Amino acid sequence: MKSHLISQVILKQFANSAKEVLVHDLKTGYTHMSSTNTVAFEEVDRAIIGELEAEWCTEIESKAEKAIHTLENGSLLYSSEQMGVIKRLMALHYMRTQAYIAMQKPEIGKAHRQWVKDEVLKQYPDKHDLVESELAQKWPTKETEAVALSMKEYIPKIEAFLESKGLEVGVASDGSELILGDVPAITADGNGSLGALNGVPITEAVSFAMPLTPKYLVALKSHPTTKKYKNLTAKQVENANNKQLLLAAKEYYSKPAPDSVHHILFFNGLSTGEVRKREQIAINYLRKRGVQVTAAQINWYGSESFASIFKRMVKLTQQELKKHGKLTLVGSSAGGSMAVNILSRLRDKNLSAVTLCSRLQLADLPWWDLRSLERMAHMGTSRPSQAFLDSVTYCSNKAIPNLTTSSKQHLIIVQQWADFVVPRPTMSIDGVQIYKVPALGHGWGIAMGVRRLPRII
Repeated sequence: MKSHLISQVILKQFANSAKEVLVHDLKTGYTHMSSTNTVAFEEVDRAIIGELEAEWCTEIESKAEKAIHTLENGSLLYSSEQMGVIKRLMALHYMRTQAYIAMQKPEIGKAHRQWVKDEVLKQYPDKHDLVESELAQKWPTKETEAVALSMKEYIPKIEAFLESKGLEVGVASDGSELILGDVPAITADGNGSLGALNGVPITEAVSFAMPLTPKYLVALKSHPTTKKYKNLTAKQVENANNKQLLLAAKEYYSKPAPDSVHHILFFNGLSTGEVRKREQIAINYLRKRGVQVTAAQINWYGSESFASIFKRMVKLTQQELKKHGKLTLVGSSAGGSMAVNILSRLRDKNLSAVTLCSRLQLADLPWWDLRSLERMAHMGTSRPSQAFLDSVTYCSNKAIPNLTTSSKQHLIIVQQWADFVVPRPTMSIDGVQIYKVPALGHGWGIAMGVRRLPRII
């Protein structure tokens, strides 16, 4: 089963309106957008973590959203109930972290096994052989289950610890935002050691803090009557973020800035519109670099007319533009003319376009050049593409002449060193920037264009 290590209610605080967070992979350095329900989870055989929550407080997460709301409107500190929910929410994530660490580090599970053994022997010192025998038979093979056993004993200590602590809410200064690591609940001892990996259990920590939103960091304080809001300087926010980075196991999350994520509507080249393997590879490549791709999937060989396809694509573009605010149309090969046609039709300041090695214009070719539009559209064969021929014709005769100066500034044409499929005279538009990529051939030119897309857009 899928067990979330970070509550959805917290992840959503770091998400945009589409419920997506910006995921930063610590190993590769890549970033990508992801839905909140597809990050910060582990597959486990049993609902171990869920069972722990049931043992301790089954309603923590159901009450968390209201508690975070009181945190944001400033009324949290006036409600002991909501303060208790926040404290338990922090501790819950510490407990989940323990299970996560155990899954990643088997030696931690072994340490918990030894801890349980020692605790039992304290009460029954003369039963050493029996305890060892029982452990050998009944100790779970999964590290998560080992953690479950020790945590059941640990819960009363956590309850007492929470009751003895006050609560401080740190408020990030304007222009600063907190990030959220995949090990978000951070303990610290008096020697400067941080986190459970470094042997700082929650009940022995002198400091315990966790970001709940990009604006608010909550921390338990040593005096039980402490309850206050505190403004955090940019430097303090940076220090808190550094701790999240230091203890993160695989990745961390941040709230996407309006312009930090690029959304692309992709128009495919000559095909039936199904996403091919090479296109899926390109989509995955871009996603890892913070570029979200929606494939328009045009069947250039079907019976649907260009006029009908064009109408559908214009509507789809308007929907995507309304959804994301800004949008880049990317047309690969045959799809380039469709991208230019839509850019010319809509004339929206938030819409831009990139063509990848595309035929955009009609042109008189030398007698020896066999790459005529009719030939490349396979006209007169058993599999003609009338829609492609009509798209290029419309682009050359209607769309390009109607491009405004502003529209041309929102259009980039990617060309390679040499293209053996698309004639050079058909690829350019006066007044439009050409971006040259180091490649030979049609397919390699498109591939290199995709690779450069994150910096082009």
